[in-house]
Amino acid sequence: MLYDALVKDLLTEEEPSLDFPEFDRVYRSADPAPWGAEAAYRQYYLDGRATNDWLLCWPGRVAELSLDGPLTEDQKALAGARLGPEA
Repeated sequence: MLYDALVKDLLTEEEPSLDFPEFDRVYRSADPAPWGAEAAYRQYYLDGRATNDWLLCWPGRVAELSLDGPLTEDQKALAGARLGPEA
């Protein structure tokens, strides 16, 4: 129950900031396969620029990553294996 509410809240687009709209960001759906996740979302600025912030979802688990730079497919797989539920 908490899982669904948390994901819904994180993915809900908010009204743009009146003070600094250039810093507003939203999550957009991304391919979860490289992460081994059920769902993946990447954060973007409203002007379309991608960030290196990710929201990864597995049954009963949500992980939010804020990275210094892009990851390779192998690095995504490793991160997903470490963050996801144990098999």
